[in-house]
Amino acid sequence: MRYLKITAQDDYDNNVIDAVYLEFFDGVRPKAVAEALVMNTSEHDHGSLKWVLADDINGSGVNNSVDAALARALAKCFLQFKWWKIDRPFNRYLEIFTEDLDLDGKPDLVRLRFHEGDGAPTDATVVNAAACVFLNDPADRYITLNTKIDEDLKTEAWQTTHVVDISRLFLKCRWDNIRAIKPCSSITTNV
Repeated sequence: MRYLKITAQDDYDNNVIDAVYLEFFDGVRPKAVAEALVMNTSEHDHGSLKWVLADDINGSGVNNSVDAALARALAKCFLQFKWWKIDRPFNRYLEIFTEDLDLDGKPDLVRLRFHEGDGAPTDATVVNAAACVFLNDPADRYITLNTKIDEDLKTEAWQTTHVVDISRLFLKCRWDNIRAIKPCSSITTNV
């Protein structure tokens, strides 16, 4: 299964999150397939996330300024959820993945799972979850599920907006779990 794992940490030990790591996994592998790092250039930047180093995270075949802008936007959106710790261990992370509910070949469900723990994501490390279902209609409508993620965050409407925003950004990465299903592909005929 393909998923994105986003973590943040205080690399300069100045009580400010100054590095956000984006790791794109394809299956249960111990190493990410593609990565991006978004961070401050010095400890005086205080959360501005100026420096970006990104692989080809949108699947275009080349890593360029589009990948950097997408990585920066994902990092900033992730930080809005405040799902990180200033002090070690930096074991809080967000897992994002997609599904194709209507089997039309396009992802329409984006799941966000907020984990606390080390290693590969498991159900045991999930602390909270949210999802956004895009209806793939001309009006670009969506339905959000369980967007009350954290009591300390502003309002449920504010959190819903960020769930939708990060879901849309993740879809731009084209890091989905869509499999080409052919009708009746398992049926053989003998003539």
